[in-house]
Amino acid sequence: MKDNKKNLYNKVIGTGGIGAGILFQLDSNEPVGRNESRLAVLSDTKDYCKQHIILHYIAKALHPDTDVYAIGKVGCDAEGQRLLEEMKAAHIHTEAVEADAHLPTMFSVCIQYSDKAVCNITSSNSASTLVTPQYIRESLARIPSIDASTIIMAAPEVSIDARIALLNAGKNGGAYCVASFTCEEAVAFIAQGGPALTDLLSINEDEACAFVQAGAGNNADCGKALDGIRDLIRACVQKLRLLGSNASLIITMGSRGSICHDRGTTIYLPAYPAEVVATGGAGDAYIAGVICGLCAGLPLQPSPDENLSAMHVGTLFAKKSVEHKDTIAPTIGPCDMIDAAR
Repeated sequence: MKDNKKNLYNKVIGTGGIGAGILFQLDSNEPVGRNESRLAVLSDTKDYCKQHIILHYIAKALHPDTDVYAIGKVGCDAEGQRLLEEMKAAHIHTEAVEADAHLPTMFSVCIQYSDKAVCNITSSNSASTLVTPQYIRESLARIPSIDASTIIMAAPEVSIDARIALLNAGKNGGAYCVASFTCEEAVAFIAQGGPALTDLLSINEDEACAFVQAGAGNNADCGKALDGIRDLIRACVQKLRLLGSNASLIITMGSRGSICHDRGTTIYLPAYPAEVVATGGAGDAYIAGVICGLCAGLPLQPSPDENLSAMHVGTLFAKKSVEHKDTIAPTIGPCDMIDAAR
């Protein structure tokens, strides 16, 4: 493992949702019907939103050698105050996180099926909706300047417009830009030029399918069987190039691992064996681990010359995430950067 004191990137600036939620555990895998009412166990699981999860792991793993800055909004409520205190305790700089008096902190309701799969419903009328392009620009004036030693992280749960503004600022400052989007955001991300502003696109297989199908009607082939995942990543890369993007691409596949295309090479990495407790937040843990690996100077994917990679760190973080009930696993910290090298 390379010495953290010689980090390739020493600053991470991110945006995305900041919020909390609750989780209901179902006793079957039968999807909840549109008109159905069903009993479920209300868990004591602590749920968090995307930006908080990702930046928490980066700050915990890389402190004090990498400074981590959050840009976002919470409500003037007890939940928002609690989240801000937790972020500060994890060494995340929060001077660009404002508390709004008009809208509440983002809130999510998670439903976990018996096979540990999770779906989420997240409030669209929260303080996070007030993170606008103008707010991004104002926030960047409060924190150290973006430069070539910076990684930009643009995650969902704030508007595409706001994330595009941050990616634009990152590109103009010479930063390495990491982005993701939800299935519903694929068309907007493309329309607003997101691919060309991105150096690393990290999405799951459903989001990859949405990306391939965006603008192609409903007839685009999008099989997700493991033996066809290389076709899916090939289609995504082809579309990125047609859109003028040279971005590297990671597609995560849950228990089946992840696949990465970088500079003409496609590498598959299986998931590490895990005692799965819950899967919520695993994808966010994965991309956090990848960013940690990149900060430490690791290559994105393994190669004949370098077996350890940022993908390995991401895979380790995801394993530790699914072994804990909360969407932020307290077991992930600085030692995991060393464990990934073993």
